[in-house]
Amino acid sequence: HIRHKNDLLHCLVDDLYEAAANPEKWINALDLCDQLFGANSAHVFYWDNSVGTRIAGYRSRSFADDHPEWDYYHRLNPRREILSRLRAGTPLNCADYIDDRAVQKSEFFNDYSLPAGRRFLLGVYPFNNKHTTTAFAVMRGPNDSAFSSSDARLMERLAPHLRRVARIEQRLRAALTDSQYSVAALNKLADAIIVVDEKGCIVRSNEVAESMFFAGQPLRSVSGRLYATDEFETDKLRELISQVARLRTDEAEECGGAFVIDSPSGDRCGVTVVPMRPSASLFDLADKSFALVVASKVNRPDSLTNRIRQAFCLTPAEARLADQVMQGKRLEDIASENQVRTTTLRTQLKSIFLKTGTSRQSDLVGLGNAFAKLGVGLRRD
Repeated sequence: HIRHKNDLLHCLVDDLYEAAANPEKWINALDLCDQLFGANSAHVFYWDNSVGTRIAGYRSRSFADDHPEWDYYHRLNPRREILSRLRAGTPLNCADYIDDRAVQKSEFFNDYSLPAGRRFLLGVYPFNNKHTTTAFAVMRGPNDSAFSSSDARLMERLAPHLRRVARIEQRLRAALTDSQYSVAALNKLADAIIVVDEKGCIVRSNEVAESMFFAGQPLRSVSGRLYATDEFETDKLRELISQVARLRTDEAEECGGAFVIDSPSGDRCGVTVVPMRPSASLFDLADKSFALVVASKVNRPDSLTNRIRQAFCLTPAEARLADQVMQGKRLEDIASENQVRTTTLRTQLKSIFLKTGTSRQSDLVGLGNAFAKLGVGLRRD
């Protein structure tokens, strides 16, 4: 009998650690708990102390259907106060604290626990702080015998493993939540974000990057690797990724590279490559090297005429006149070239002076020079 219990305990410990990484395994672990403790049901759940509700829970196959008002009755559970006074990891045998008279007076027992066939509980809080509580318990029915002191000692042997499992599960749950928020945030960005290893293999990419890959843009994904528009650009990109990914941690903050890739369709893409160092707090990634590739579509430079028109709310005719004046042309020459009256141009020029805050043609020339310096490479219509 003892050998059988030890074998079950060892199998249970293995299943518990598997369940920490894969919640679907919890049902197998809790079924073993039923066998090990001679229970009619077993469960584990995570409780949010700040809002007083259950975050998640898992049950053995023998556990009766969950009650729709479970959270309400859990708040009434008299065992909670007893467990909260015990040191984390200390088992609670409720038969030592709650007698039949207390059960008869309890709303929790009469309206919830007893109708579900659960009277006796042997449980433990493997993890408990001001934010979260992890609870683990096995139960027996009102016609069963209470859990014994040997059962409590068995739970005490199991408690350190339950505590480690709870910590692992908490960290993995937090990591998953952080990952989901991070992915959602990346998908909101206008830039393509791509994580690659040192060989250019794509590890993760956001929705903008995925759409870029399928739209014939300057960057493409072929068999899971990052490619540019031609062999030369691809080699340049791969070389930069390899150099950046292999940088030491103390070099990473000041290093990286950027260049522009043109596609045959005429689209341009600005590519920035920087080192990426993943956290090794959960997994062993110390031997892995990654680079973060940020790609942005580069618009062709707009004309100086359009920029000035948009900046000062000029009409198309006023913008054309302002551009010609900024080039140093005389009104008479502009009138002759465009076959308009000089008086018409003078009326438009007054409106331009008013909108731009200038008063002379020389001021407009200076304004044009300033705009040209702000946008190097600007073309004129």
